[in-house]
Amino acid sequence: MEEINGVEYIRATEVNAYLECPSRFYFQAIEKVEVPNKIALAGGTAVHKALEVNFHQKIESREDLKIQEVNDVLSSEFDKEVENVDKADFEIEKPGKVKDDWIEVVGIYMKDTATRIFPSKVEERIKLKLKGYAYGLTGKIDVFDEYDVVTDHKTTSKPYKELPENYKLQVGGAYPLLRQGMAMTNQEEHKPKSSRIDYLIRRSPKNANPHVRNIAVEIDIDYFLNVFKQVTEGIKAEVFPPNRGHMYCTRRFCKFWQECEKKYKGRVRE
Repeated sequence: MEEINGVEYIRATEVNAYLECPSRFYFQAIEKVEVPNKIALAGGTAVHKALEVNFHQKIESREDLKIQEVNDVLSSEFDKEVENVDKADFEIEKPGKVKDDWIEVVGIYMKDTATRIFPSKVEERIKLKLKGYAYGLTGKIDVFDEYDVVTDHKTTSKPYKELPENYKLQVGGAYPLLRQGMAMTNQEEHKPKSSRIDYLIRRSPKNANPHVRNIAVEIDIDYFLNVFKQVTEGIKAEVFPPNRGHMYCTRRFCKFWQECEKKYKGRVRE
């Protein structure tokens, strides 16, 4: 969350965080608790940075970087992020192996998907006031291309089964809403025609087949706004219960698990 000119804005990713676990949102966005990162998040950050660098220069060059250049960015960013990772994670997954796995799947992405993308905006930060809502909305769109497609990159080590509902809200609702708001205030900007998630799925003990899935997401802004209203009302009312039943509510995947146990008691599963 951030305040700009007296208006409080919630990031689209924070809406997701609240829906997944209100207490995680509380520790992250309200209390801004500083804790060690998780290796899964470090990998995701490195992948996003590598793709950002590629697509940003592609606006002018209209050509992708050589794969080694992309790998160099990913490797450098991963090494930087790993410095802040909880060292207990290294007992489960070795950083060198994780980095190699991400390099492998990004190579697949660069060959099979990136070549078809011609971006017009990359990592575009937009903020939007919403009349009748307690908070404004802000977000950073990974790629908006020349065909007016919103594309977001997601990373995972688990086999893909179905698209999480909160991803639909983010990529099918929040980001199209932000882009639409931008177009309404600037005639040179375009409204989105479609939305998509490019899912990068790395090799892992649970997934032997690294691959990329390009998943179309239906644009449904009304759905997002209705959920956004409930989320913001919950935040205003300071409703932040832990969601211990969520699949990522584990000591391995949630970096706030110790804070959660201190505040709410009980036990976060391994």
